[in-house]
Amino acid sequence: MEYICDIQPQTLRAADNQALTMLRSDGRMRGLVVICALGLIGCNTPSMHFSGIDPVRVRVLESTFDLRRRDAQVQIIRVSREYAPRLSQQLGRRAEIAVERQYGCPVSRIRGDASMMVAYLKCGKPDDLARIGNGP
Repeated sequence: MEYICDIQPQTLRAADNQALTMLRSDGRMRGLVVICALGLIGCNTPSMHFSGIDPVRVRVLESTFDLRRRDAQVQIIRVSREYAPRLSQQLGRRAEIAVERQYGCPVSRIRGDASMMVAYLKCGKPDDLARIGNGP
């Protein structure tokens, strides 16, 4: 039998098994799996103030949001994949439109970043554009 790179398959299998055994024996592989799983868990988890509230999914143009309302505050979590969205450009306005469509009240301001925001509702007052700001 002729091998193109002069390495026999049995040699590769033995080396791979040895590397996997080393990773498994000292627990690094298990730790890596746990870290990856924890990273995925937090992607769509509400903050403590909004925990226990079932999300409402709303789509505005290319953006999809999960909304959770408690009193006059709405937590907005963007669940759609978008390349480099800016809160100060279209994303903040889309989030405002999603909240106003769902709850029927105008938004007084939106705070947060491109992935998670909090909108403050002003029900019963005249409508105008929300002030969009970064950070808490």
